[in-house]
Amino acid sequence: MYRIARFGLAAVAAGSLIVVPGLFAAPAYATTIDVAGHALNFGNAVDENILENGNVGDSYTYTNVVTVNGVQVDALVTVEDLSDNSLPGGYFYALTQTDIDNINGLDSNAVDVPGCYSNGDYETATGNLQPYDPVNFGSGDLVASAQVEYIDGFEDDPIWEPTISTSLSLCDSVADQTVTGYVDIHVEFLVNGEPVTLTNLALNATDIDWGQQVMFWSPAPSTFATSGNDSLVTVEDNTASDDSITFTGPADGSVDGQDDKYVGQVTYDSVSDFYYTFQLNDDTSGSLQLAFESYFAEPLASTGVDATPSAIAGLAVLGLGSALVVARRARRNRV
Repeated sequence: MYRIARFGLAAVAAGSLIVVPGLFAAPAYATTIDVAGHALNFGNAVDENILENGNVGDSYTYTNVVTVNGVQVDALVTVEDLSDNSLPGGYFYALTQTDIDNINGLDSNAVDVPGCYSNGDYETATGNLQPYDPVNFGSGDLVASAQVEYIDGFEDDPIWEPTISTSLSLCDSVADQTVTGYVDIHVEFLVNGEPVTLTNLALNATDIDWGQQVMFWSPAPSTFATSGNDSLVTVEDNTASDDSITFTGPADGSVDGQDDKYVGQVTYDSVSDFYYTFQLNDDTSGSLQLAFESYFAEPLASTGVDATPSAIAGLAVLGLGSALVVARRARRNRV
């Protein structure tokens, strides 16, 4: 938001010929809030998965992720983009072209399109650890992909419940190809439904393993870190060229009791919204816990609120005739 120097206010007011009722009302909220030392809570108030089987464009508003000096901040989380092979929750049977050829040799009326299939009988059989003959699938059992399993799963553990806990499942029906898929997520901070800027925001992504990648972009974080010299997570700094930071986990799984080796942390000096990507590489399922607090015990600045009066913002629009245009950011290139 633009600010007008104090000495310029009189000139702007004098040149304004129209008086708008309520223009000089007291500000309804602060435009900048310092959240240093605050952990933001993305807990699930309804005790169920958020944006389960979500499509691109679906969104959910988290109420009161943090309150600072009496100012309540909400967060709008949106599914920005998905890979075509991303599946909703449930049991699925992947049929490659070779599988299709084989079952069509047994039954010419069987399905003839590669992909992931499921139905009630298959889910019952799989849940009871019983076999299911794929020749019994019908064309209507082909699962519509490009859905996320869920953006934020409900967690009973109070340690993980405040995080955005995302789960991806991917269809691996294409033979002899590495299975890769992703979800892009947009997070916007709001006060009374209007954008607000947070300063000194810290986030950490944990359990980055099995080749998973987490990319923060548009804007790129101000700082980034892993857990030290023994970290198994690598960092790609593209802040100069692509406005992003990417953390990549090792190809093998994490070791119990060594959680601090699989952590990536970022901070934002000042941010009103940002995007991040969770990507699976050569894996059909995985999860990510994104915590809005510092993983490490570094000193944090004192908290406070920098309130910019709405009257000044109103004068800027009235006197200068400016208009605020919000442009949707382009999706980053895949990592």
